[in-house]
Amino acid sequence: MELDDTIVELYSDDDLKRLRQKIGRWCTAHGILAAAALAACLIMVANTGTANAARMEMASVIVSTVAGWVILYGQMFIVTPCRRELRHAIMLREGDRERVKGVLSVTDERIAIRGSITVRKAEMRLGEETCRVLVCESRAQMLAAMNPAALYIVNGYAAALEVSK
Repeated sequence: MELDDTIVELYSDDDLKRLRQKIGRWCTAHGILAAAALAACLIMVANTGTANAARMEMASVIVSTVAGWVILYGQMFIVTPCRRELRHAIMLREGDRERVKGVLSVTDERIAIRGSITVRKAEMRLGEETCRVLVCESRAQMLAAMNPAALYIVNGYAAALEVSK
């Protein structure tokens, strides 16, 4: 969808590309770490004799355990949040948009959506009418600072904003 110059996307094509690259880099690093840990364990097995069997077994367990925990934490705290944000960004870019005009106010109330991203509540007010919107937490400050004239909403989430010239 081609947008006017006064409309700012919350997630640009560069943002999507950056998220995909970050996921790819971390998954590659985890694969290399897993292969290195396996290779180290195989080398330890090949160099095991009767005199050093207990020591090599302990070293192999330590190497595989540490590598496993590093990979697990990397997946939990880096890759999974990036995948969730990427899914959210794709949903915002491809969904049907509704235009809402008014004055924006972003609250400090955070909502962690299970299996998805953390969002903040926002409201667009025009006279007596109020439209409640959810904003991705990573984009909330940008949205509040720009003071948009209108928001484009997809499934209750802010997807783009219209800035007054």
